[in-house]
Amino acid sequence: MATQSSQFKVETRIIKICDFVNVFLLNMVMLAIPLFFIILTRDQFELPKLTVFRILTWLMLAVWGIRILAAKQLQFRRTPLDLPILVWAGLQILTTLVTVSPYVSYRGEYENFRGLLTMLNYVALYYIAVNFIRTRAQVNRLLKTILTAGLLTTIYGVTQFFGIDFIAWNPASIAPGRYFSSLGNPNFLAAYLAMVMPLLVIFFVETKSTLYRALLFICFVVMFTALMGTWSRGGFLGLLTALGILILFGLVRAFRYLQTQSQQQKTQVSVSAREFLQKHEFWTLLIGVTLAIVIAISVTFGKNHMLRMVDTIVHLKSALKVSRLHIWGPAMGMIKDYPILGTGLDTFKTVFPRYATPDFAAIDGANVSSRTAHNEILQVLATQGIIGLIIVTWLTIMILINWWKAYGLSKNNWQDRLVLVGLLASWTAYSVQNLFSFGVVALDSFYWLIIVFIVLFLDTPEKQSQLAPQQKPAGKPSVLFKTLTQFRIPVMLALLAFSLFMSWCVLRSALADYAYNLGTIYRLRQRWDHCIAAFSKAAKYTPTEVKYMVYQGLAYEEKAKQAPANQRLGYVQKALESYRQGVEMNPTNAYYLGNLGRAYALAAAIEPARQEHFRNSVHYYKQAIHYAPVTVLFYQNLAMTYHAHQKETKFVEVMDKLSTFHTKEAARLSFTAANNYYNLNQLHKAIIYYEKAVTYKTDYSEAYFNLGVTSARLSNIAQAVAHWQKVLEINPDFKPAKQMLERYQANPTASSGHMIINPSVPK
Repeated sequence: MATQSSQFKVETRIIKICDFVNVFLLNMVMLAIPLFFIILTRDQFELPKLTVFRILTWLMLAVWGIRILAAKQLQFRRTPLDLPILVWAGLQILTTLVTVSPYVSYRGEYENFRGLLTMLNYVALYYIAVNFIRTRAQVNRLLKTILTAGLLTTIYGVTQFFGIDFIAWNPASIAPGRYFSSLGNPNFLAAYLAMVMPLLVIFFVETKSTLYRALLFICFVVMFTALMGTWSRGGFLGLLTALGILILFGLVRAFRYLQTQSQQQKTQVSVSAREFLQKHEFWTLLIGVTLAIVIAISVTFGKNHMLRMVDTIVHLKSALKVSRLHIWGPAMGMIKDYPILGTGLDTFKTVFPRYATPDFAAIDGANVSSRTAHNEILQVLATQGIIGLIIVTWLTIMILINWWKAYGLSKNNWQDRLVLVGLLASWTAYSVQNLFSFGVVALDSFYWLIIVFIVLFLDTPEKQSQLAPQQKPAGKPSVLFKTLTQFRIPVMLALLAFSLFMSWCVLRSALADYAYNLGTIYRLRQRWDHCIAAFSKAAKYTPTEVKYMVYQGLAYEEKAKQAPANQRLGYVQKALESYRQGVEMNPTNAYYLGNLGRAYALAAAIEPARQEHFRNSVHYYKQAIHYAPVTVLFYQNLAMTYHAHQKETKFVEVMDKLSTFHTKEAARLSFTAANNYYNLNQLHKAIIYYEKAVTYKTDYSEAYFNLGVTSARLSNIAQAVAHWQKVLEINPDFKPAKQMLERYQANPTASSGHMIINPSVPK
């Protein structure tokens, strides 16, 4: 009996330790994710945050397993959201199976990483939290952890505003005048602060400590200042909506108070209102001071942000066209073609080029793709279809229904109601900003924890303690647990070992991205052997990340251009092998198909006798154009491939097609071909392509100038003079044209003596 009693105490102690550890780790999740980043990896923010998130999740799952063994029973708390959450998880799995790119849907698009791994991680977070967070005190500690993370994030953001930063960020990655703190993007920082600030207001109202209130008030002012510095319109709208919910709650309480006073005193409500304001003079003064400070910040630190907001409101249509409509329009095309289950989880960036318009390239830059739809509703419809939207809507409605139930059950506890209103405000801030942006792990993990809190508030503190898993081992364990008890220590060690192994697998992803970053640095320095080694290591560490495989191919391709003639083909073949693997992993990605086309074109240049290289190059460029019909890069490459192989008719066909949406680039291609013919002394062909260039772009002064030079060399002086005069009509300050006119006016029989203008990008 003594032995059994001792064992019982040990098991009880293990259970309590497990409970403490998992609650601690949950707090660490909410503290570390917003703050953590690594400057040594290529993705400095999202991947490091996810690495921490996944490692902590695996540790929590292992601790949970150890607790189950110590308790000798499987204790799993059921919640009202189990069915919609599990159906939602099933949706993530289904759209990963039917996706256009399984590897992307499984891991997530690079920089997004919102694939199956991350989505299931949120489900794991939900169930860990609802099974280990059991008391209002634990809820409050977690909320305070979130406020602490928000404050530390804010402080870093404000220091960036004043030019104080301990990281020398790449200027190309920073938006001037905007700061991003440890979130990596001004919009993400604004969204996070919009979610945190309502909770800060709740704690301010709830506390009775004057000092604590003063600190919270200062925190609110600093956070608002930081949010202004992001210039984020979506985050600002999210905050306004969240504060609107808090104000509405306050007005309802005040109105009910006035009604009660009126009934008791049998006076008019207006009298009670005056008494109410006198009785709550502190709150009246506080609201006035807060408004004054907010206005002062808005017209000083937040001046640029407010001007941007005003400009957006005044010119709403044009603002949306510049910022979002050129993405939302193509998203609608994706939805039309993939209505049931969408293109697959997190595949928006892969499929988007097929539906992009020239407007997108004009605004966001040529040869790029949008990461997401920048609207959660369109994102779900595009990547998970109508079925996905129905399931997400069902989950959303169930969350709101259960919030309302929790609010009703808390009618005798105004503190609980206050916290619930704060949670609703934070939830709403996230939802509103997601109509213009998208979630990242710092925002999404917070969102899922809000859902956990809503579920926990469905039970009173007394009932919550009754529903909590027992902190003592079962008196009569089942047969299964009797068997497991005999091997309890080995099983516990196995669980811990498995958790550490999975954590190492997660860490390898970060190490792979570190190698990828090194490879990028070596590539900029043109140290191709080191570059190949780094990209190859990245692909070895994380073989499911297609980007590493593709960049390995790019390194081989660049090495081929620098290698001795007898080694070039070998490197091209290695590049082709890497590109083929990339296309196998993501078969509809136009850029990966374009890489294959370019590598085959290089092979054709090395082995001109093998026509299959040329045919393969053309095939893959056409495939790339099929999946990205308005991406200029592929037309450029295909046209120049035809030109290099003297397929002039095909060359002109590509230029004509390109000119339907990008006349400047079509003109530049024709201009380049004309220059090539000029340098080969094929002047009549040069004339043809210069004339085609000015047909595409009638004010192409460089092309008119070269037409003049070429005409002069063909002794057609009158035509040359006419072309140079046309140049000066377009650009009176074009000095080379002035010089040529002066020369031929002084001596009409003079030789040209002037080089043509080199290929240029027409303005």
